[in-house]
Amino acid sequence: MHLYLALWGPTPMGLADMRYHAPTVCEIFGLRNPQPCEAKALRQIVEAMGHPRQMVTVVFDGFGTAALEAHRQSCPNLRSMCNTHYLEILSVRPPKTPVNFATMATGASQRVHKIHEKTDPLDVETLFQVFEESGLSTCVAARRTGSPAFLFSRRASHAAISQSNRDAEVLDLALRAFSRHQPTFTMLQFLDIDEVEHEVGPFGRGVSGAVSETDQRLGKLIRAVAAAAGTMMVLADHGQHEVTVEQNGKPATRGKHDGTSPQDFLVPLAWCNSEELGLLAQSVV
Repeated sequence: MHLYLALWGPTPMGLADMRYHAPTVCEIFGLRNPQPCEAKALRQIVEAMGHPRQMVTVVFDGFGTAALEAHRQSCPNLRSMCNTHYLEILSVRPPKTPVNFATMATGASQRVHKIHEKTDPLDVETLFQVFEESGLSTCVAARRTGSPAFLFSRRASHAAISQSNRDAEVLDLALRAFSRHQPTFTMLQFLDIDEVEHEVGPFGRGVSGAVSETDQRLGKLIRAVAAAAGTMMVLADHGQHEVTVEQNGKPATRGKHDGTSPQDFLVPLAWCNSEELGLLAQSVV
């Protein structure tokens, strides 16, 4: 598979995939892995994070590395995180949202967790149960139609689910949950970028605006999490590539992630520990 060059350095060989997430988060908090986990923690993240009181994983749905490179001027807050710690990783197959969210929460591939669609039952153990077992609270923040709402609402201690189905409300509910409940671990999904990319392609007109708005929301999260001395990871669940379709008898560009392009798999991962996040919070846009 051809891999694109990262904005912040050459592409490493032997990239980790989405299975890294659950064991990495669990090891940061000194917890065991979920039972179906197939992967080991990423040492560079564990060592950088220290011993946080809180951690938030933010997922920019559909925002692959190729799109990040194309719209880098529109996401100064994410770019600042990438300049602190950055890796490229891979979505698992197939590069679909419910599949990869299930993998993030279990550390397992689709053949183990059996999730194909967001409405499928997730019958294996996730990191949410592992945290609860240890008396640590969790939160999931997402739209009511988003995969995390379907997969994790009943597993997390607190469900910040947007009934208006808007990213703006997801942010508001997440900030409220941080203030009221102070969850130890939170998983949050923003969907605006993915939706626009499906309409115009990952490099199309309008994507930069969605990236900018999502990045501004990230800035508000950075301030809130930094104020709580927390840590943060930001990644995408998959990327997208351009396809040409016919619309009203004319060619039109759309975005797709069916696994036929390397752009569907290669995604960014950035992270900051509490001290680093506190410094970024002073200059968020």
